Order: sequence, then structure tokens, then C-alpha cells
Amino acid sequence: MTDPDPAGEVRNPVAPVHAFLFGAFKLTAPDGEEITISNRRARALLVMLCLAPHEPIDRDHLSKLLWPGRFQAQARASLRHCLFDLGKVLDRRGDNVLANDTRGVLPVFATIFTR
Repeated sequence: MTDPDPAGEVRNPVAPVHAFLFGAFKLTAPDGEEITISNRRARALLVMLCLAPHEPIDRDHLSKLLWPGRFQAQARASLRHCLFDLGKVLDRRGDNVLANDTRGVLPVFATIFTR
């Protein structure tokens, strides 16, 4: 479980990435190298997952938030594609950040900076 420290940071001692959520979104590796996420919905997905650490978020809920107005099947397909693309970017570096199954998506091992 992660606990906030007095500096406003949620810490996880084995975090492979650092997510800066307020201001300009930024994702960095522990060595400080920035990880570029060009898709704005993928960035929004990461932010939502980081704001609910260790709590799976229902895929239907995510797809409705990120693709409002689309039919459910189309929105779910878009979410799968977004997760696939995000996984490719993060897995290329060996950063195991997301765990997902058919019910929900869960962020794993991220340090979240809120200031």
C-alpha cells in the first residue's frame, strides 16, 4: 500500500515510473528519462488510474469517460487499443505499470507526484 508523505507525494518503494499529474502531465523513469505518451486519451487514462492507486477501475466506466457518445462496443474496442498502445510504450522500457483483466484496469508500481 502507498502512503502520502508530507511533501504531497504518494510513495511506492519499487516504482518503475514517476507520474506528475498537476500542471503539464509528465511520466518519467526512475533514472529521470521522460517517457513520452503522445496519445491524449492514454495520458488521461494514466491520470485516472494514478488517482485511484491499487483500485481497479471498471473497463465500462473508463470507456464511457474517455469515449463518450460512442456505442459501448466501439468504446470498449478503443479502450483495448489504447491499453495496447500504452503497454507497448511502457513495456519497451521494461516498466510493468499496468495490470488488467476482463473486469478492470489496475495501476501497479507508480510514484505519483501531486505538487
